[in-house]
Amino acid sequence: MKQAVIYARVSSIEQEQEGFSIPSQVKALRALAIQHKHRVAAEFVESASARKEGRKKFNDMVAFIKENDVRIIFCYKPDRLSRNHGDLLAIKELITKLGVVLIFSEGGRIDTSPQGMLLLDMMISFASFQVENQALDIKRGLLEKVKQGYWPLEAPLGYRNDRNTRTVEVDEARCFYVKQIFELYATGSYSMRTIASKLFEQGFRNKKDNRIWPNGIETILKNPFYYGAMLYKGKLYPGKHKPLITKALFDAVQTMFKAKSLNKNQVAREFALRGFLTCSECGCSITAEVQKGHTYYRCTKSKGNCSQPYIREEALEREIASIFESLEHDQEMLDIIIEAVKETEEQELTRIATMRTNIESRLKKIKTDEKELLKKYLSGKVRDELYEELSGEYVQESIKLEQQMKHLSQNKTQTFELIERLLNQANSARQDFIAGSAQEKKELLSIVSSNLVLANREIVAYQLKEPFEMISKWPKTTDTQVLWR
Repeated sequence: MKQAVIYARVSSIEQEQEGFSIPSQVKALRALAIQHKHRVAAEFVESASARKEGRKKFNDMVAFIKENDVRIIFCYKPDRLSRNHGDLLAIKELITKLGVVLIFSEGGRIDTSPQGMLLLDMMISFASFQVENQALDIKRGLLEKVKQGYWPLEAPLGYRNDRNTRTVEVDEARCFYVKQIFELYATGSYSMRTIASKLFEQGFRNKKDNRIWPNGIETILKNPFYYGAMLYKGKLYPGKHKPLITKALFDAVQTMFKAKSLNKNQVAREFALRGFLTCSECGCSITAEVQKGHTYYRCTKSKGNCSQPYIREEALEREIASIFESLEHDQEMLDIIIEAVKETEEQELTRIATMRTNIESRLKKIKTDEKELLKKYLSGKVRDELYEELSGEYVQESIKLEQQMKHLSQNKTQTFELIERLLNQANSARQDFIAGSAQEKKELLSIVSSNLVLANREIVAYQLKEPFEMISKWPKTTDTQVLWR
């Protein structure tokens, strides 16, 4: 009988999800070990994020496997095991050097076969991508809320956030002072320092009950939020909140800033590639500027002299587009990869269908038992205390089963849908970049690449993020002989 280990993990967010807790995972994995006729030598369980390396129990498990004759790891699903590149390498080392086999309650079996290694790479790397992509999803959600006219962040001074309606409303205790700030500054007779002192004496404080300094006054005076508009990521959007001042008063204040040569409220032009590149010669950032109607990128030279030349935006975009060519595969190769994913998906759907059938059968049995219990209670065969106890148990079990059913419906194919979507996204990245807007180019670069280095008008070094780094190394056509290791 071969020796095996069990690894179960939840993150802090997932701990309360019914049917996904550590006890639920361990119970399922013990049954799986019995089914495969393996003896469980040790169990490793922990509550920790798998996004970063350094999980204690995971490291303990790897060490235990290396020190003992263990060749099987039972785990609930691949993303329970790893969501970061470092741990993935440790797992692959166990498989390729020691012949360890991974058996998942959700996701089948992974061993040293080409298909096994491919599935491991895809499922775990894409799980890692899913975590990284959450930040971008949040940003998109915030932008969508702004477009609908609602402010998604902390309300400016003079307003407050209503946690119940998730909207912004007027802060009656401070709105008077905010109006006064605009009115005083628009006269041209008061500096920001004078206004700050004057209102401090009147009792004006920020939300933490501290004094408002001149830079805080300037922030208020330059914020269009107070006349009903919202400045978000360099663009203005109409807001649905109640204005504190008129647009005319706001414009008068901005004119006063210009008159005092303090206008810093101009919205900078959006440069798609700024912030992604560094200079190979001095290590400084690459910035952008417009000259004679054309956009050029150059070294900031913030460390001193640098001999690197300018590069036109069109030429730089061609350089970046060529990087994305490494993500392109012919359709036949894509079909083979997606087919391998779909085979595993079918196994997953079969498992979910079986679980759903079992849950539905149990719910039906509970309803029958509840009716039978009620009949016995009404006929006097069951005492009040026993009826209440059994009835409560039926209710609690029904709630738990319904939550498990809901969890199955929400999560049954997310990983596989993501894999197929990302494979197509990678294949079209070059064309999407060429045709995209400045914002779309920025988003694509932030998802796919990092650490681009520019030298003599060429990108001489770059790094693709996972899982795109992995995708770039796959064979481009079915003519290539390959073994995924």
